[in-house]
Amino acid sequence: MHLSKMNTRTIKNISIKQLFTSSSGQLAKLMILLISVLGLSCSQTTREGSINVDFRKAISFSSWVKGRNINLLPLETSEASLIGDISNLKIENGAYYFFSSKEQLVHAFSKEGKFIGTIGTVGDGEGEYKNAKSFTIARDTVSILCNYGNTVRTYHYTTKGQYINYSEITDASFYDLEKLGNQAFLSTGSNTYNDINARVVKLKNDGFENIIRLGMNKSITLDQTNFTKHKNTLLYHDSFDNKVYKISEDSSWVSHQLDFGKYKLKESYFQEGDFYQNFDKMMRNGIATISTYLESNDNTYFGLAKQSNEENSSFQLILDKKANKQQLTKTLTNFRLPLFIEQGFLHGFSRVFVCRVGQTTL
Repeated sequence: MHLSKMNTRTIKNISIKQLFTSSSGQLAKLMILLISVLGLSCSQTTREGSINVDFRKAISFSSWVKGRNINLLPLETSEASLIGDISNLKIENGAYYFFSSKEQLVHAFSKEGKFIGTIGTVGDGEGEYKNAKSFTIARDTVSILCNYGNTVRTYHYTTKGQYINYSEITDASFYDLEKLGNQAFLSTGSNTYNDINARVVKLKNDGFENIIRLGMNKSITLDQTNFTKHKNTLLYHDSFDNKVYKISEDSSWVSHQLDFGKYKLKESYFQEGDFYQNFDKMMRNGIATISTYLESNDNTYFGLAKQSNEENSSFQLILDKKANKQQLTKTLTNFRLPLFIEQGFLHGFSRVFVCRVGQTTL
């Protein structure tokens, strides 16, 4: 999907405060912002595999945005296209697919922002489901992953929303799903059903193949989106692991390790004493975690979360692969504005933000 073919408006040299104003009494609108990362001004040198993160050197989001091209793509707003929340976004087949964890549905919009339809039905009938956790798209099939205690079902639909069938795995519990070629990969959390001892497993006809084994964080289970995809490689992250991974059809490896300095997760928190007391101590003392891991041809992107003294802050770390530089930015989620970033993804040369807005002033 090329930006030049999208129904967008391009603006330059405009402050974030000028973009949106709140508007009560109206349907909340969704808008996609595509902010160019070309000409990235990077402040620190980095090398592949090891990244030192110094939060004191972060610049403001407004400073990072200033002077960049911003493409606005308003999404069609109607009663039928309302989205309660956005926990995941995939750009496939020239369209945007949003997953709402509250509604447990997938909403599809065209590259022009037109509402295509909703995929999935919550309920107990044929072709209906509950407890949806994640979704993926492979060719013309949308698969929605659902957890039923120690049983997992994946419900399959066409991209037009027509129910196909479901597949079932017993004695297991999974939190995220992604497909690579004809193979399915699942994120296990910290479950030990069926003697699974890995963070990521590959589904096989005769069971599972361990891909990424559990590390020091095996006591923590998080319900989150772990997988993204770049070309023919899966990208995997876990919030309480300072390493991120790449997965091919037949192997996996650590692609980067982030060093958060004094906010680094200490291995002793998971191996000594009472886990819950250690976890509470860890959160009070301060900790940084990885919330998002994405790649494009030219950039690597990390969403980071830092908690210290009961204060939560969010950052974006962008690596310029060609210049071997990095830029750390404190994100807009901390601004007291009627605009917030629910999820962001790299696409081509742009950083893609999905924003809930009131009324534009442009």
